[in-house]
Amino acid sequence: MQTGILPLQVVVRNSSEQIISVRRNDFILRLADGNEFSPTSPDIIASRLESSAGVVGWTLAFGLVGFLGSSTQQGEADNARRADLRNKELQDCTLSPQESAQGFLFFLVPGEVTQIPQATLSAKAFLRSDASEIRLSLPLKELGTWNEPKRSRDN
Repeated sequence: MQTGILPLQVVVRNSSEQIISVRRNDFILRLADGNEFSPTSPDIIASRLESSAGVVGWTLAFGLVGFLGSSTQQGEADNARRADLRNKELQDCTLSPQESAQGFLFFLVPGEVTQIPQATLSAKAFLRSDASEIRLSLPLKELGTWNEPKRSRDN
């Protein structure tokens, strides 16, 4: 079964008077049906993207030399994609009062999910002074509707 990738851009702002710590792995996406998803690393996301766009066809069109050249270019593109996703990911951070941070969280969603009319993004932050926990919950609506992958007429 195919898995979809759901990127969410997140902005975290410390409106308190204390220093807080935020970790990307403390976020949870909860769908209305009760399914929960943790953020997925950019490397896994990049691997999913790479597996759907390989260079196998280049061997047929250009022979082995063409394949090796395109494989090298594909490897460079894959490395650039991984670096780009890592740079865009929300980083673990410590925020002083009134500071903010932003970045993307990437979630892998099962292929049978073709729409997300509502969900909740939950997170924990920690006060640096005594390590007490702050829980946050943000309702999300209309994250997306997409069609199932089209199948060829031969299937």
